[in-house]
Amino acid sequence: MKKLDIKLSKLESVVISTILGIFIFVLLSLAARFFQFSFFVPVSLSILFALFSLKNEFHRFSIKWIFKRNLNHSQLILGLIILIGVVTQGWIHFTSAIQNQDGITFLDQPFRDAAFHLSFVGEFKNHFPPQHPLFAGSSFKNYHFLSDFLLAGINSTLPIPLMDLYFRILPIYVSLFYGLAVYIVSSKLTNKLWIRNIAVFLSYFAGPFSYLIPLVREGTWDANSFMLNQPFDFSFNTQSTFSLIIFLCGVFLILEYDKRKNKSLAFLAGIIFAISFTFKSYVSILGISALFITAVYMLIVKRETLFTKVFLVSILIFSASYLAIIDNIKSGLNFAPGWTLKKMVEDPDRLYLPNLTLREQHYLSKKNFARIAQINLEEVVVYTLGNLGIRTIGFIYLLLLLKKLFSLNSSMVFIIVSSFAGLLYPIVFNQGASPYDITQFGVYPLILVSIFSAIALGRLFKLLGILKRPFVFWILIITIITLSIPANIKTFLDRLRYKHFLVSQNEIGVLNFLNTQTPKDSVVLLYPSGINGYYAYVPAFAQRRVFISVPLVNLPYKERREEVLDFFQQYTLDRQREFINKNSISYVYMTENDLSSLGAKVNKMPIQLIIKTNHASLYKTI
Repeated sequence: MKKLDIKLSKLESVVISTILGIFIFVLLSLAARFFQFSFFVPVSLSILFALFSLKNEFHRFSIKWIFKRNLNHSQLILGLIILIGVVTQGWIHFTSAIQNQDGITFLDQPFRDAAFHLSFVGEFKNHFPPQHPLFAGSSFKNYHFLSDFLLAGINSTLPIPLMDLYFRILPIYVSLFYGLAVYIVSSKLTNKLWIRNIAVFLSYFAGPFSYLIPLVREGTWDANSFMLNQPFDFSFNTQSTFSLIIFLCGVFLILEYDKRKNKSLAFLAGIIFAISFTFKSYVSILGISALFITAVYMLIVKRETLFTKVFLVSILIFSASYLAIIDNIKSGLNFAPGWTLKKMVEDPDRLYLPNLTLREQHYLSKKNFARIAQINLEEVVVYTLGNLGIRTIGFIYLLLLLKKLFSLNSSMVFIIVSSFAGLLYPIVFNQGASPYDITQFGVYPLILVSIFSAIALGRLFKLLGILKRPFVFWILIITIITLSIPANIKTFLDRLRYKHFLVSQNEIGVLNFLNTQTPKDSVVLLYPSGINGYYAYVPAFAQRRVFISVPLVNLPYKERREEVLDFFQQYTLDRQREFINKNSISYVYMTENDLSSLGAKVNKMPIQLIIKTNHASLYKTI
């Protein structure tokens, strides 16, 4: 940052340099692993680089500096908001991976997703280039994997158990930096500390207007009733929350460019958005789309070419990233205008307004296109306002900025385009084989309108003289808070009722044997039972590739599952040996339920018992 003449405040430096450091570490790690070096090489290089770069800077860092700080009320309130945000977002992870006398318990729903990531971390620790750990023999493609690759690097070099890293340390770190990233972006837009604090609060806790649904229909509702993921929901997946920090850092750099006119800042933002495709593709697609429109705007309106150059550099890096990890576009953007809106009004677990669907079908039969257009417009309005909730204030503020369309600076163009595009993508597209994933685009504009809702409130309160009337000011602030949080309170309470998934102590012993006593390139065959078809817990714990586990998009899961069922139930001994040799199967892992289902067939298979407990058995193929 010093070489690029980027001068930031201490807090801004902490956030931005940390993200840049992560990017550099991951790129160094990719290069090292490509040449079959361990993760210790990029760690050593990073430490040496840091020592060399900061050799004259250590005198500036002191524990005494922290305790000499005199915090004002606004900073204390900010700390409290972030603390509550970290606890409420991270609780779903803190209460997983709990060891007791029976084994290790996890919250059921989040563990299903976490098991994927833990399996990927194990694969990156053991192999490069990787195969798919849940579908052995297949290349690891069509997935934004660098967050898991980063975890693999940390877990390979620091003496921190993977479960603690994933379920304790990472959620705290990511949630904390999310709040700080919102704060530094807000600091570029206002110097009022209370406005920044409101922005951070709304970014953590503001939710949709789902709690108003009972006014129009009976039945249940939740934070996703209007389809889009909410920032609070993203805490379900820590890697997703990390993508919000990356996005905010890109926005910050563009805002900082407009302030300092340092071209390095704009190029750095473009590079971040381009590389982020391998961390979370939505950040990259949204950021590059906004860069393109910003480049066109600046070229036509301002006659400036900088953002054209930034976009060209970004699209080249993006294209390289895309080609490196994508070989199947089944889950790519699929043009499906109105699909999300129809699901919103048709699905019983969403908004569910069947009368609106019936009206549209009636007008379609009559070919009354004016009425159909009216209904579609109603759906768009409900979708937009429903998802925004109290943050509609910020959305309106951004709309009003369009009145000054030809005098906007590059950062405002980027922010407006990002906000509108993030809401528009789910209306126009779905994601083919995983159509509902398109709703993840919406979380990024929701953060931006959270920040601009706080900015708009500051402008409005100043205009109406409310800042001079403390009682009215606090009444309005409490009202806004009250209207913003009900949906996410329900989300938190619903999570309290999640069931637990237990991996028994005896089964952990077998899985640990696989992890520590078997070759790293071993392939484990699992019986395709219901539990193995729902949780990828065996590769998560054993950190070994499995031939098949849970259903996967873009891979022939059904065909392989049928083949595995035939192996266990139909194949002759010779066919089983042929199957084992063909697919390089090293071990067969079965629970007691699996053994009960197979009965005497197990004794006729070309496998030899290695370890057996009253919950699971491990066999070696022969």
